[in-house]
Amino acid sequence: MDEASNFARWLEFSGVIQLLQAHSADVPLRVDGYDLANKLRELIQECGDWYSIHSRSNKPRDAYVSQSKLEQIEQRLAAIEYNLGLSRINSKEAEAIRVA
Repeated sequence: MDEASNFARWLEFSGVIQLLQAHSADVPLRVDGYDLANKLRELIQECGDWYSIHSRSNKPRDAYVSQSKLEQIEQRLAAIEYNLGLSRINSKEAEAIRVA
């Protein structure tokens, strides 16, 4: 809910909606900035309604990641870092061969 509401608010306040409204068209692709603005307002309202009904949604939650899952993530990141290092070495060797 937070992400949807935040994105909708960003679209409203960033000027994207005003840009789409100024350039509404049906052809070749339908662009209806006014309809999108209405849908965004409805989405923001629905998110607010959901939060007012669901009291537990307002309570902070613990972000728990198990130790084994954390270790898997660290192993994958280490593998990515290692492979990126290899690709840098290989590109430098290939560049040295081209120069010579």
